[in-house]
Amino acid sequence: MKKLLILLAFAFLFLSLTSASSFDERKKYLLDYYSKARPNEQYWGDNDIKTAMGFVLARLETKKDVKYALDMLNRMQEDAPFDMFDCHQNIDAYLRFQSVYPKELKEKVRKRMTSEDYLADGSTENHRLMFKTAGYLTALAFPDWGKADTVMTHCRSVLMDVMDKTVRYGIKEFDSPTYGTFYITCLLSLYDHSKDAEFKKQVQMTLEWHLLNMAPEWLNGYFISSSLREYYFACSPHMMSPYPLLGWLFFGGGPNPVLEQKYENGELIVNNEGFYCVLAAVSSYRVPEIIQHIASDRKKAYVHKESHDMTPFAQLNYPWGFKKYTYINKTYGLASQWDGISLGWSAQMRRWKLVWESDAPASTFFLTHISHYGRSAESLFGATCREQVLQHNGTLLAMYKIESEEPHPYVTGVVPIDAIKQMKEDESGWIFFDGGSVLFAVKFCHPYTELRFQHG
Repeated sequence: MKKLLILLAFAFLFLSLTSASSFDERKKYLLDYYSKARPNEQYWGDNDIKTAMGFVLARLETKKDVKYALDMLNRMQEDAPFDMFDCHQNIDAYLRFQSVYPKELKEKVRKRMTSEDYLADGSTENHRLMFKTAGYLTALAFPDWGKADTVMTHCRSVLMDVMDKTVRYGIKEFDSPTYGTFYITCLLSLYDHSKDAEFKKQVQMTLEWHLLNMAPEWLNGYFISSSLREYYFACSPHMMSPYPLLGWLFFGGGPNPVLEQKYENGELIVNNEGFYCVLAAVSSYRVPEIIQHIASDRKKAYVHKESHDMTPFAQLNYPWGFKKYTYINKTYGLASQWDGISLGWSAQMRRWKLVWESDAPASTFFLTHISHYGRSAESLFGATCREQVLQHNGTLLAMYKIESEEPHPYVTGVVPIDAIKQMKEDESGWIFFDGGSVLFAVKFCHPYTELRFQHG
């Protein structure tokens, strides 16, 4: 077996990238881009509701190129496959902008949305939330639909139960740079459209529970957290995933994020998926001042703690759940979690990482023993219980116990050399890094055989 102990120590240097902006300015920045841009047909057709609806909503909200938006909506009703991502955004757009829908389009939306089974749950938490949100809003939009009362009662009951369990026990797909978006946008749709005062109040409180989890882990355009579901090895204003983009829209801080998707040799290399955030820009909801203050006050370093998946039933990571620990300083943060000595599903988990402010796109450092759920070593996906970590403020200890017969009998990670101004390997075993806004050091207590670097 192989054992490896890693000690990370982080020191602070001041570098400010912050630019002041209001919510209305950030909203305009987002809508201006998506009211002019079009879906890239190489990856998504413009009849794909899931990805194209952001382009539609931006056009309808700004009243620019409305004909193109309505043409897209017509094709969506006829051609697009129906799933939870589609149905939620489709009915939300109808409720917001039906006054500009031609009669024929209204009839198509009604036929499509009342032909679905809203008893379905999908395979994940976010799927279930989107299905029930779509069902609730469809029953609200078409009260003369024969199933309206039944669907409304069912979906309201499930949503109330989901919201109650969320604030009591946390969620399973916590702090996902991708899927966290849909928890927020579903709640925004319900907040904007529901006429039920009791239900709407619970929606608002649940929405603000999510934001109060996010705000302490927000740092000038960077969202710094461990996560159960993380696809990309780094996220920054220069290569933004949708959930952190929501954070920027709500909280501000840092430079304006890059919204354009970038390609290299025909391959998508920056996929910010900001189109999922347009719904938040057209929503009437505004973040309370106290939450905005929590997201921006960085005068002193602090530790933020959260627990998730602590439900006494249907627990994903039985019996441990997830207990998070995030240290935030003025220009960097170190995040980790404790998740027990055995693991449930963890094929996309990021257990710990260091993130710092930088002009480089990928100012993130982490190591992991990757999950072997069919992923290659190069994909840097997931984590296993072969790694255990302990963190106090800006110091993290990681212990690895990896059997030689493991599919991946080694520790892997990323050193983003474009975000590293200087590196020095010392005879003592320490490797020192200057990230510009942070100085950090790594020590391998077991000899390592190879150290690879990746541009980013």
